[in-house]
Amino acid sequence: MDTGVNCGTSFAKPLLQRALNLLNNQGKAGYADLEVDGVYGAETLGALKTYLAKRGKEGEKVLVRVLNIMQGQRYIEICERNKSQEQFFYGWIANRVVI
Repeated sequence: MDTGVNCGTSFAKPLLQRALNLLNNQGKAGYADLEVDGVYGAETLGALKTYLAKRGKEGEKVLVRVLNIMQGQRYIEICERNKSQEQFFYGWIANRVVI
């Protein structure tokens, strides 16, 4: 929710797919790489369920960290493209990115 509001849904939708792809150990974690299309369909939900079943609570924490890192990178890119956005950077990191 937070990422969708602060970064826009076109950015937020594929984040989960990208994160799951990074965490699947080249398909050895029980699910293949997902197409990063921003659609939360059966394959994405199945991969998420498989990941969480295998990794449990610790895996959930790692997944959230990966998503937060990606969101933080988005804020860096925004500020690098538009210096006027630097006025918001500290607050974005302090209040939106939790690791």
